[in-house]
Amino acid sequence: VASHPRPVRQVILPIYFGLAVVVEEARLDAEPELRAVLDELESPAGKDMLLKIERAPGVFTTVAGLRARTISLNARTVDATDGDSAGRWRELLAGAGVKSAAVSGQGIFRDAASDALVREAFFDQAAKRWRLVVPDFGVLEGPFLVAALEYAGEHEGEATFALSLASAGEIGFSAT
Repeated sequence: VASHPRPVRQVILPIYFGLAVVVEEARLDAEPELRAVLDELESPAGKDMLLKIERAPGVFTTVAGLRARTISLNARTVDATDGDSAGRWRELLAGAGVKSAAVSGQGIFRDAASDALVREAFFDQAAKRWRLVVPDFGVLEGPFLVAALEYAGEHEGEATFALSLASAGEIGFSAT
């Protein structure tokens, strides 16, 4: 791309293992509807949260992009209030509560193999290592259980799924 003689626009689609769409700027000027499609792909609305599962140590496979999603990060509080608490105000013990993470979302599997990996994780009910890549937020990674898995579809339409993941150990976070 760098050696191309004319200016180009490059859009990377991470759901497809970093597939890039490269179009000359002159063509985009001539076809504004094509420019609009690329703009949508690069917008936050066009960026799905990527859902990856570890197939081998350190090797993650993208299984889906979640369109609608919710991430809940929780830390329970521990009440340490006693008769000597100042003004009888509640006191909380810092860092003592149980932490958890839950992820739910809807999307479309990349392929039948991806569907099989998630289905296997559900039926095994063993903690698998997952990586969740959230555009403009960061990456959550750690062991999760598939708590719920639903399939839906319309006649002559795409098959969709919904799933819920529950943390099953320490979850790491890195900002992007």
